[in-house]
Amino acid sequence: MTLVRWNQSTLGTFMDDFLGKVATNGINAFEPAVNVIENKEVYELQLAIPGYSKDEVKISVENTTLTISAEFESKEETTTYSRREFIKTSFERSFTLPRSIDTDKIEATFENGILNIKLPRKGDLVIKKEISIN
Repeated sequence: MTLVRWNQSTLGTFMDDFLGKVATNGINAFEPAVNVIENKEVYELQLAIPGYSKDEVKISVENTTLTISAEFESKEETTTYSRREFIKTSFERSFTLPRSIDTDKIEATFENGILNIKLPRKGDLVIKKEISIN
């Protein structure tokens, strides 16, 4: 006896699947899950990207936008799947950084399929200042 998980499709999931494939020319778009942790000195982003190596992932900052991406060229598959629920594909995620981030001190580590990005805050950032009139 084989245990097989069965999910009954609903109209909602059918439409989500269909519209996702139409919007991406038949390819399901992949957007990695992210956790954002906020501390007094640092923000930390954790991206779940299992199956990728650190050499395949690119992190860049332009003005106040942090972009994390991976380019992956799919090869001709020779394997026949009876069920396939995950694939490795290119992705890109962008985040708008607050002005309080010190972009020169951003650090990244990659371990066990989790990309950790530490975004340190600047020291004393003056948000509001009153100006006296002479």
